[in-house]
Amino acid sequence: METRWLMNRFCQCLGSLRAAGSLLREAVAPSSASSPVGDVLIVAPAVEGRVHGVRLGAGGACHVEIAGLGGSVARGVGAVVAVLGKSFYLTRKFQVPSVSTQEMRGLLDLEIEAAIPPQMGPVETSYRWLVRRDDDGSMGSYEVYIARRDALEECLAGLSAAGVEPDYLLPSAALWSRVLAASGDMDLWVARGSDGVGEAASLEPDGACSVRLLKNTEGPGADEQLIECIRLLKPRGGGSDSVVTVGWLGASAPLLSAGVAVVREAVDRLPAVGGDGAVEPLCRLGASAWAGLVADGVAGTANLLPRRRVLATRVRAVYRAMAVALVSLVAGLALFQAALGIAVHRYRGLDGALSDRIARIQTEGEAVGRQIAQLEALRSARSSGDDLLNVVAALNDGTPKEISYSDVELTDSGGIRLRGQAQSVSLPFLLPESLQKQPLFHRVVLQSVGQKQQGAGSVCEFRMDGQLSTGGTGGGR
Repeated sequence: METRWLMNRFCQCLGSLRAAGSLLREAVAPSSASSPVGDVLIVAPAVEGRVHGVRLGAGGACHVEIAGLGGSVARGVGAVVAVLGKSFYLTRKFQVPSVSTQEMRGLLDLEIEAAIPPQMGPVETSYRWLVRRDDDGSMGSYEVYIARRDALEECLAGLSAAGVEPDYLLPSAALWSRVLAASGDMDLWVARGSDGVGEAASLEPDGACSVRLLKNTEGPGADEQLIECIRLLKPRGGGSDSVVTVGWLGASAPLLSAGVAVVREAVDRLPAVGGDGAVEPLCRLGASAWAGLVADGVAGTANLLPRRRVLATRVRAVYRAMAVALVSLVAGLALFQAALGIAVHRYRGLDGALSDRIARIQTEGEAVGRQIAQLEALRSARSSGDDLLNVVAALNDGTPKEISYSDVELTDSGGIRLRGQAQSVSLPFLLPESLQKQPLFHRVVLQSVGQKQQGAGSVCEFRMDGQLSTGGTGGGR
């Protein structure tokens, strides 16, 4: 019972160490596209210290506003996703040989380094697959997102000031591509932000997403920017009279100049967001596209979070995993030591009780042994007494009156030794034959005979040995 309990505790310790090892492997492994556990917070870059966002959970999407480090909505979520507008990044398309993911990333870095101007300074890059392999299987097409590192750090600093630490920095083009692919009848999506800056996004035939920054969606020239985007799309529709379907996000459709054939969609088709206040279009865009990006694996590859921050996050995760493993190991060893101590204490108690029982049994056995020895002695004494009486009776019948015995000894081997005196020298020589006439004696042999001076005369002393026919119990005289 104690051994089974000890083994169960030890197995629990091993389970804790195994879980800590799994956490450590997850921490040092490259980021994957698996869906984060818990709610997801979609935010836009901070404006005047305030961060608007959408919280995605089991109950749907809800608008939130975070102001300062005291905001609690950024805590307790599985992942924080910041959506970057077109002003933060550039988009380029590259084709590289179809190789492994690590080799492909190295080839993309070489292509990007050759394509961007040196005056941009340090940059962060991410990508989205367009075509993993072409018709002959030798080349893959990628949409690459390029952002200046200092611009990203400034954005992250504004979010940090509001108490938000993003896990993902996703360019809006990656999210527009998902929304456009899901709404196949929409040629152009237009988003109008509260700050007057908007975006127009369309999907190219090869799957690349074309995003154009609309610097002023409400002032003079707003229509011209949008009309230019539509004119670029019109040849794709099949002619100058073709209709371009436009979806509006974040505001009602503006009045376009005459001469543009367009169907204005005043009601956007993205999922509704609950809560008070106006929702930033980029947040709604992220809330609509996030699940699809995770499913497609784009959430991990398109992440523009600076690599040093990713590395720092992984290092912290490694430290946490090591701390968990160390605590689990110490707790396991302490639990094992405690269990071992309890088991040793129990076994010592059992050992003491068993020793006492053995000592008691030994004492009782010795008492029984002494009783058996006493009974054996009584039986032996009784048997010896009976044999001695029989020997005396046989000696009395087989011994002449002129012979007397000074010593009669019965041996353990069933023999008899006789010493005595005779009145004449001839009598000891006749005694063996006389004794062997008795049924009790046989093989009686005279060993020695001699004369001894006694008073005025002499006496003949003799010694002889023999065997008892019935055997003796020995030791008697």
